[in-house]
Amino acid sequence: MLAVETSMRGMRELGEDDYARRAVDGLVAEAELLPMVTMLTTPVRPGPLPGLYGRAWMTGVCLIEAVGWGRVKLLAHAFDAAGKPDVPAWVRWLTPDERASVEAVLGEPSPAWV
Repeated sequence: MLAVETSMRGMRELGEDDYARRAVDGLVAEAELLPMVTMLTTPVRPGPLPGLYGRAWMTGVCLIEAVGWGRVKLLAHAFDAAGKPDVPAWVRWLTPDERASVEAVLGEPSPAWV
């Protein structure tokens, strides 16, 4: 999500608005292939997971609307001791109001999240 959002921001900054618009259209269509709960609970492994990039990006857009880019990009630093991404830890770093906004998007943090 962070990589796709950063590239979209870069394309817009470069004035590549048509490219960004086409990419957004594709990501939105792709997101429909993967429910959020599946994205949150399916380990990423080699091979395709249809809809992953679109669902991840769309979820990121919703999180950015909820708590802002400054807070969302902190996900890049949310890892457990084994180096595995740790979204529940990121949620715990947020203020109570921010947590409520994030939970409105993702649901309550779950040990099933990967």
